[in-house]
Amino acid sequence: MTSLRCFGTPLPGDLGLRRIANRAGLSVDLLPNGSLFAIGHDHGRGSTLISQIEGAALEGGIGRLVLRRRAPDPATAEMVGPAARVAIAAGPDSFVWEGVSLGIGHRVTLWLHPDRPVWLWRVELTN
Repeated sequence: MTSLRCFGTPLPGDLGLRRIANRAGLSVDLLPNGSLFAIGHDHGRGSTLISQIEGAALEGGIGRLVLRRRAPDPATAEMVGPAARVAIAAGPDSFVWEGVSLGIGHRVTLWLHPDRPVWLWRVELTN
């Protein structure tokens, strides 16, 4: 006789998420693998999942920023996402991904406005 196996979906508290949030109720959660887990907004009457598809602890998610180089030979590399080869830092209002891919230095910052439900992506490239 085979044993019964039960599987459950992990709760956000089980995933080791890092979170940034602002006073307007906007929050962004990051998985340990560097992938965005969720962007949400708590508007006082409940919350809204803005990203619609949450990232996964094993495979990341669909939220990626990709660097595409066209010359001398076409190639792509992730700057944000589960396959990105980057160092990741978190502050109270921002996440930063920094690395070198395809010979190009890149620094990506996701920043939350302190008082409004606004976020900003900043991508810096160094050749």
